[in-house]
Amino acid sequence: MKPTIAILGGDMRQVHLARLLLKDGWNVCTWGLEQGGAPGGVPLDRAVEGDVLLLPLPVCRKERLNLPLTDTELETARLWPRLRYNQLLLGGMVGGLSRQLMTDYGLTLLDYYDREEAQVANAVPTAQAVGHTCKSPAAR
Repeated sequence: MKPTIAILGGDMRQVHLARLLLKDGWNVCTWGLEQGGAPGGVPLDRAVEGDVLLLPLPVCRKERLNLPLTDTELETARLWPRLRYNQLLLGGMVGGLSRQLMTDYGLTLLDYYDREEAQVANAVPTAQAVGHTCKSPAAR
């Protein structure tokens, strides 16, 4: 039996990932992605039971989980104590968070954004998003 992958928060990249994983036959649940139309939406209590927790890029914004596709806010200090030491946590742009989680909660968080191929693959959509929101005065 395949492990359950719980995708918590993030943006349309995580929504698309959830769809791809489901298409490939993985057990997937999502939380905090309802405004993006993510499949497999469940309550937070159920999502944190996943075997693998896929966290957003970046994981946090001002001590809160990065949740642009929901009206809900979640302080990370309320999330970490709910997790198990044997869960695999994957997040992007974690900074010093990984060390803190290990010290304070015995959790291991791996930064998928540390991998060069993730940064390269993310460069084009990031540039496109910036181009849509930051037009030069001449282009307006």
